[in-house]
Amino acid sequence: MKEYKNILKKLLESDGSNDALKELPEKSALRKHFIVMDKDTRIKYTIEKAFFKDNQYFFNLRRGDFSFVIDYDELKKYFKRA
Repeated sequence: MKEYKNILKKLLESDGSNDALKELPEKSALRKHFIVMDKDTRIKYTIEKAFFKDNQYFFNLRRGDFSFVIDYDELKKYFKRA
């Protein structure tokens, strides 16, 4: 029981910031229905479509009625995993 209390204590004391889990996976792993979050505004978007065109990966992001297309470099720069 003491070990269980120690584990709970360590979990409660941790700040929960695991940056490795917040980073986006590589571009070939991003697929439809993957949820990303804007780093600044913390607004969540869903990847509706991922496609490869002109030797570059593009993603159609959607939130409600608003949607836009973004390439992988910009996605990685401005978004993180939700």
